[in-house]
Amino acid sequence: MKVNPIVNKQKYESVADQIILLIKNNTFTEGSRLPTEADLAAMFQIGRSSVREAIKSLQMAGIVTSTAGKGTFVSENAMTAISSWDLGELIMDESALSELVEIRYILEPAAAFLAATRRTDADILQMKEAINNMHGVKDKSHMLRFGHQFHSALLNASKNRAIIQFHDSISQQLLKMREKDFLTQEVYDRDLTSHQEILDAIIASDSILAEQKMREHLLKDYSGYMTDPRL
Repeated sequence: MKVNPIVNKQKYESVADQIILLIKNNTFTEGSRLPTEADLAAMFQIGRSSVREAIKSLQMAGIVTSTAGKGTFVSENAMTAISSWDLGELIMDESALSELVEIRYILEPAAAFLAATRRTDADILQMKEAINNMHGVKDKSHMLRFGHQFHSALLNASKNRAIIQFHDSISQQLLKMREKDFLTQEVYDRDLTSHQEILDAIIASDSILAEQKMREHLLKDYSGYMTDPRL
């Protein structure tokens, strides 16, 4: 098998990434036993301590499992765990923020469409509470928190677990982005009106209008991060 020597011996993440690559190309198959720690160290031309740390990180991610006296094995559901690992890597990559914003622009209007027909009275109350909390707020951290509260309540109202869980996985990175640059009082005041328009459409059970208002809202806030003019 061909592997690349690890240049930076402090970066155990590079070892983990290469083990993942070998699992992806079926060099190490699900359920198979990994080479020993010493063999992996020789393979990657790196110290055993870095290999040990890499294995620990892969264990925590559910990609490999270790059994005393038997060795380390590729998990039976390693490919599923690797998909989560890859998403985590993407989320931490600031250059990928535009892609995450595009995903949000695709998912949230659909969530608003669904929420307009699936929302409960409790969902409506949670969205109203978030909007009520927004009024008169000047502190940036509170702006972020109450805006997030509204979007989370709306997503929950969609009753689509896949949309909810995926959004949760990228929301912290998006919040950091908003905190760093464009969130101003002017943007926040505009968002307050947009949120109310979205909620009004959901209360009226108007799926088409709810979807449209969510799309307009996201486009106003995130247009600078969208590279595709069709969005």
